[in-house]
Amino acid sequence: MALYSIRRHINGISINPYEYVLKDNGNVKFFMTQADALEFVKEHLDLDSTMLEDAGIEIHKVNFEDIVKLLPE
Repeated sequence: MALYSIRRHINGISINPYEYVLKDNGNVKFFMTQADALEFVKEHLDLDSTMLEDAGIEIHKVNFEDIVKLLPE
């Protein structure tokens, strides 16, 4: 099973680290499917899949190592 996150480089500058869509508690928000993540983008950011690249936004398939790094300590 894969999880997905929504991310972009801080200030849209590729040498900067990523910033993520967060839940209300400040943790990274994960989505069960890529379609769920895209629906969130459409609903909350008023973008569709053709606009993501221009906005610097990625729907990222998250692997286990990434999840561990993104969880709070």
